[in-house]
Amino acid sequence: MNGIVRILNSMQGRPLTLVDMAMTAGLILLFYYLARLASRQFQKWIRKRPRINATNQHLMTSGLNLTILFAGGYTSLAYLEVDLTMFLVPLGALSIGLVLGLQTLASNYIAGMVLLTERTIPDGVVIEVDAIRGTVLGIGLRATVVQTFSNAAVIIPNFLLTSQRLDNWTQSDQILRIGATVGVAYRSDIRQVHVVRYQRVVSHPAVL
Repeated sequence: MNGIVRILNSMQGRPLTLVDMAMTAGLILLFYYLARLASRQFQKWIRKRPRINATNQHLMTSGLNLTILFAGGYTSLAYLEVDLTMFLVPLGALSIGLVLGLQTLASNYIAGMVLLTERTIPDGVVIEVDAIRGTVLGIGLRATVVQTFSNAAVIIPNFLLTSQRLDNWTQSDQILRIGATVGVAYRSDIRQVHVVRYQRVVSHPAVL
């Protein structure tokens, strides 16, 4: 605690008093509860908008929460009269390091923002990319969750959805063709196999 006080004193240029510490703690708590209250009220309001899917609702609520918390931290430092320009140089160096070391992650986030902005892949559609076919459960900033027909949840990086060919099987309607391989014994009557298979297929209620 004493080390933190010494650092703030050196950044502030004047001695740090108990009033400053109490006011700073009060501002942090105020913005924290304000962020929770605003997020809760915003979530109630946005749930009444059926055009906004659950993924975008979560992202917008989280963005509002982080924005208020960031404003609280900035206000607290400004109250302490901390020279915020001293953070520009380390933030710049950190940004360069992150860009060089996290290129793939940054590409996924950029691709996620493109997908969420263009809304070319809404939740519930059936897509196929990189030999993976399934129903889109949700699109995040980093990855997209797809549920395959084998009931497996596959997490696909967003970069693949924007850099490779993507087949949207239910873009215009919900009619979907599915191929399946059926094995029989070598000495089976092939004509009888076709007849039985055809009868099974046409009797299924989901088959056109």
